[in-house]
Amino acid sequence: MKQLRAIFALFFVGFFFVVACTAPFDWSNIKFPCSETRACTGGFVCSNGFCVAEGTVTENNPSDGGVEYDPDSRFRPPVAEPKVAFLYVGPIGDFGWTWAHDQGRVALDKLGYKTTFAEAIAVKDAPAQIDDFIKNGYNLIVGTSHDFLVPLLSKTSVNENVNFLTCSGFEVGKNMGSYFGRMYQIEWLAGMVAGAVTKTNRIGLLAPIAIPEVIRHINAFTNGVRTTNPKAEVIVVWIGNWFDVKREPLLTRELLDANADVIHSHSDTSIPLEMIENKTGEPLTTKDGNKAYSIAYNSINGCNFGPRTCLVSAYWNWAPILIRILDKIKKGQWDPKEIIWEPVKSDKNDSSVGLSDMSSAVPGTARVEITSWIPKLAKEGVDAEQLPFKAPQKDNFGKERLANGKLFTDKDLLNMCWFVEGVINPDGTPAPVPAECKGDR
Repeated sequence: MKQLRAIFALFFVGFFFVVACTAPFDWSNIKFPCSETRACTGGFVCSNGFCVAEGTVTENNPSDGGVEYDPDSRFRPPVAEPKVAFLYVGPIGDFGWTWAHDQGRVALDKLGYKTTFAEAIAVKDAPAQIDDFIKNGYNLIVGTSHDFLVPLLSKTSVNENVNFLTCSGFEVGKNMGSYFGRMYQIEWLAGMVAGAVTKTNRIGLLAPIAIPEVIRHINAFTNGVRTTNPKAEVIVVWIGNWFDVKREPLLTRELLDANADVIHSHSDTSIPLEMIENKTGEPLTTKDGNKAYSIAYNSINGCNFGPRTCLVSAYWNWAPILIRILDKIKKGQWDPKEIIWEPVKSDKNDSSVGLSDMSSAVPGTARVEITSWIPKLAKEGVDAEQLPFKAPQKDNFGKERLANGKLFTDKDLLNMCWFVEGVINPDGTPAPVPAECKGDR
């Protein structure tokens, strides 16, 4: 048996030597891998991770983008023509979360990228929709909601030549990356606006679903409120979904009846803003007759739905971050395992999160002070990223969560399932975080 193995080995080496030295041999069919440390034989060059005949690859060859790919590299192979498909959890006409993401897609269209989308996709229907995108030639699939994380993960291993992106999923793999913006920084500023305007010291917040992302934003908002008004409290009520056209008006009325005179909704609709604005008559008031105001979310144009009553909007701007990722994908410089969680940037046109212009109902001194925080938040480094959660931090039941001199880690923020001081129920008692929040309790 050993003799037979030796004879076979000699035959294979001899065959390989003859083949490797014969230029007409078709390496493209063999798909022999190559890199800086794994060279091709004479007459062939390394392109896109494989040996191809000299003269068949040029700098502008659309098959490889003129960039060599090392299969041992942490970067994905370059894609000369990314074709991008978006999965949307809601309709693009919601003028909220999905609308904001579609504005990013439209920006890619204007730059010449081929894009498509599917709106109002249920989680159970996402796998079939992903298959349809891939069948139609789309090589970058973007799931724009945390809800799509599992469907995306289920498709990565069986579609290794396709790239995937999850928004706010914070899970990565060989061909799937994650991107998000540090919206909690902007929520902190929006909270300062609410604290500067309230007369009742009671702020209302409509929360969608109890996940750490939502809890983190509520906490940052509450810390902002208590930065400008230490006596104010934030009343949280739960929608139970990203949007609910029946519950949102009822919950808005519940908050007004609890004398919340500034209401911030995290839903994907403009319903609470429009309700408070009451464009056919006078703006709504609290139970005790105080004028009510709103704070918008998701869209830079959110306050258009409440021109008399909306104070400011905490908004997403997805175009810059998507453009940066696609540029890396084209150049073969995209590392999907590098989680992207961008802080606010001083240039609002380049920032994935932002604060719109403030209403004149916000005192001038407060407008100046709040705006001055943006360049401080935009500084590089953990200290700037952690300003909304400056130590010490206690939860709303009195437990110390962050001691003086300490900083939260990103892991701490991503597992936040507890409320800071000042978050209450409508009856004034400390509000517990719903049990469905999976994280640090």
